[in-house]
Amino acid sequence: MKKRKIKFNLRGKLKKFLSRAIIFLAAIGIILFLINKFLFNFFEQIEVFNIKEVVIRGAGGLDLAYLKGKNIFLLDLEKECAAIQESYPAYKNIRLTKVLPDRLCVDLGARLPFAYVKLARYFLIDEDFMVIDVTREKSNLILPVITGLETKGFYLQAGKRYRAKEFVFVLNLIREMRKNPILKDYKISRIDAVNLNSVSFFIQDNLEIKIGQDALEEKIKDLGGLLLSVRQELGNVAYIDLRFKEPVVKFK
Repeated sequence: MKKRKIKFNLRGKLKKFLSRAIIFLAAIGIILFLINKFLFNFFEQIEVFNIKEVVIRGAGGLDLAYLKGKNIFLLDLEKECAAIQESYPAYKNIRLTKVLPDRLCVDLGARLPFAYVKLARYFLIDEDFMVIDVTREKSNLILPVITGLETKGFYLQAGKRYRAKEFVFVLNLIREMRKNPILKDYKISRIDAVNLNSVSFFIQDNLEIKIGQDALEEKIKDLGGLLLSVRQELGNVAYIDLRFKEPVVKFK
């Protein structure tokens, strides 16, 4: 009987201890919440925490003056990053950092244009399929021009990403050319992507290369070997056709 009574007393004391501990922790939580709310409201009202300086690193020409005067504690960094990305699509990896009491640092990475897409105007895209600029004329950048898409209903807009199958194939083609040690110095001037089973791209001295969308890596390797074999007669080559099992070199 004594053993049962002792066990019962221990259980009762443990239960009472746990109840008091829960009440104590809950009270501490409420107090901390109220203190935090008070401090937040307090700092919100103090002008010393209004943003006075916006430091932009990694780019120039951005107008972010609208951020000045905003309370640094109320600033939604994720929302502002998205707004800057939409207004300035030529930049990526945008990161905002609060520096108390009144400074905001903005770090940006420039997007590197990969090719032009020629529609009614010229659209610059990067390797993430992002349209980073729109212009009526090509700039001084020497980049491949993607043509043949004018009748396919493409509607491109700066700041938007487009993973159309034509873009995926063309950008993979450019990558394969650039990473091939034999072909990396052959610059692509134009890529006609109206039909992915019969794409024509043009390299040195307007030499036409015809290629399909299958086995791209293997065909680009074949192209390197063919160009080496005819390098002395390259000026007499009308086109090279890689669409078949056996590549065709057509002379003028």
